[in-house]
Amino acid sequence: MKSQKNRYKIIIEYDGSGFSGWQSQNSVKPGVQDVIKNGLEKLGYLNIQIYGAGRTDSGVHALGQVAHFDLNEEIIINKFIKSLNFFIRDYPVVIVKVEKVDENFDARFSAKKRRYLYKIAVRKTSSVIQKNRIWDLGYDLNINKMKEAANIMLGYHDFKNFRLKSCQAKNSCRTISQLNIIETKIEEQNLRLIEFDIIAKSFLHRQVRIIVGTLCQVGRGRITCEDISDSLTKLTPINTYHAPPWGLYLYGVYY
Repeated sequence: MKSQKNRYKIIIEYDGSGFSGWQSQNSVKPGVQDVIKNGLEKLGYLNIQIYGAGRTDSGVHALGQVAHFDLNEEIIINKFIKSLNFFIRDYPVVIVKVEKVDENFDARFSAKKRRYLYKIAVRKTSSVIQKNRIWDLGYDLNINKMKEAANIMLGYHDFKNFRLKSCQAKNSCRTISQLNIIETKIEEQNLRLIEFDIIAKSFLHRQVRIIVGTLCQVGRGRITCEDISDSLTKLTPINTYHAPPWGLYLYGVYY
């Protein structure tokens, strides 16, 4: 008799600095996927395939990564979460939610939106507390110019110039439905906190980091809003800049 398939959706939080990325990269650091799979094996679930919604790079964090896997039995959710977190406790990752879903649910392909946050600290000294969790900049930025350039990126465009050259996506067109830049001044810490809040159904490889890095170049006066427009409408090559991975967070995936 064929065993019944039970599909489970999990939400995961992790500090990306402890991993090679979501997937295994055959490096010294493990992939998040590997750690969860090993935890499942310690619970007695062998050869389980785990499918993630977003393939975050090494150093990129997640507050709401989503994945799914199939088991041949039903589980007691609360007990399962506690047990799995126990077996992966040596790594900077935690399972925050588990729920049973329809067998047609797919963490990657069922996603309607993905939301990323990018955090920048503008001040003369680097943060000790938020090391590897924020991009420290020692120079000023023109926020108004950055917001103007960000508005140009909203909507459907060909982001050919805003992806890694090795990106394997056949179609480089994407729709950015939200790209907000929020500035908070914290006088007690002599700090300007700048956060990028960006939403799209899907992103090209390293697209978010290139968008953030390039908008910062606009803020420094090294790239103009016209350059941004030409790069999207005429596909004119542009000197993009890659923001480092440690300021980026996969905030959530929506279905």
